[in-house]
Amino acid sequence: MVFKRHHVGLAIATPDGHLCRVNASLCQMLGYNEEELLAKTVEDIIYPEDFVENLEQFSRILEEGTEAFVLEERFVHKDGHIIWGLLAGTLMRDPDGEPPIVVYQIRDVTEHKHIWEEALRSEKIARAILDANNDSEFLIDTKGTIIASNKAFAARFGKSVDEVIGLCVYSLLPSEVAERRKAYVEKVIRSGEPLRFEDERQGMYFDNNIYPIIDDEGEVKALAINAREITEAYKSKQELLDYQTQLRDLASRLAMAEERERRRIAKDLHDSIGQNLVLSKIRLEMLRRSVDYSLFGSIDELIELMDKAIHDTRSLTFEISSPILCDLGLKAAIEHLVENVGNQHGISSYFNDDGETKPMDDDVRIIVFRAVQELITNVVRHAHANSIKVSMWREGSFAYISVEDDGIGFDVSEYKSAMLNGECFGLFSVSAGLEYLGGCVEVESSPGHGTHVLLTVPLKD
Repeated sequence: MVFKRHHVGLAIATPDGHLCRVNASLCQMLGYNEEELLAKTVEDIIYPEDFVENLEQFSRILEEGTEAFVLEERFVHKDGHIIWGLLAGTLMRDPDGEPPIVVYQIRDVTEHKHIWEEALRSEKIARAILDANNDSEFLIDTKGTIIASNKAFAARFGKSVDEVIGLCVYSLLPSEVAERRKAYVEKVIRSGEPLRFEDERQGMYFDNNIYPIIDDEGEVKALAINAREITEAYKSKQELLDYQTQLRDLASRLAMAEERERRRIAKDLHDSIGQNLVLSKIRLEMLRRSVDYSLFGSIDELIELMDKAIHDTRSLTFEISSPILCDLGLKAAIEHLVENVGNQHGISSYFNDDGETKPMDDDVRIIVFRAVQELITNVVRHAHANSIKVSMWREGSFAYISVEDDGIGFDVSEYKSAMLNGECFGLFSVSAGLEYLGGCVEVESSPGHGTHVLLTVPLKD
């Protein structure tokens, strides 16, 4: 009764493979009724390739005198599909030691087999993906012992994957690098957060990422590490930074050369053309006293034109190179710029200063003045603003200059893109000049909401 109702497939067979008894579970597993199955032999229900192997092992078992054995076999269902089974056999011997019958217990493990094969397949896929990656990738425990590795990581140290498994990763690195790496790993273990950093080893540069593997209790149990060699990218980045430094240096030197030329032209305007115009006006006024009354109108027109030329010359002199900047300093020069905007362009203008001293070298003062002048010019030309406000203040060893308007504003991302494409040269020169000095330019704006530009300038010690 137990034999018939047992939930595992059971069969009793002769040593030559003829089935004597089978239970319902085995019939259901293989798709036969009892009568059909009893008409079969063990060879009929086992997959041919496995039966050959089974026969060889069964012969060895008989020779060795073993009474029980376990084999993993493929069985053939009645409809032809394959069933994986775990076959346990027990030999029931007679008093002379001959095995008259064999009791088979067959457990269906098809589902488990498929799960195992899928796991193996997944592992192979994961391994293939890892090995296809040129980045060094490996897994360590919290002590630094290598648990898993791809080929690229092992090859960096002239070893195979099997050779690096079980080694301490720190033992593979120079002591100084190992200490840094250990500190990074300990930081990730403490925080439970991923960490990214760059480092240099023997002239090669790497971009490294450490990812914690956390268990159900929230503890870091292992760490996955990716190290990508970025030597060429790093060198290109350094070359770009060097180029940008040279460009800022060139922009600064151009600004200084331009300012010297501006001063020369302004001096010539003032000392030559400006004075000649003033002398010409004086002579016209003297001439007016000695000519006939009928010529007064013409001379007055000439004097009026002369006044306008003198005024325009003085305005041009201030615009080219402000004598206020040289004589009275940056605060007075910027205040004059702001007042001039209001007077000439009808824009409400405001200026305030905190009254603190802001010592700067001449070249710094010139670059800052030109930067503010460029920003104010942009407001006049492009912002369609009703008002502009310029503020100056000091915080510690830095001076701050804020230029705000209530104009149409613009998209800052488009402005940055235009700068990268070589457009917006005025703003680029402002930014380059300030960065060369060790300062910076911050721009806040959006369409319809005006613009705020903040200049940060380092002061002289």
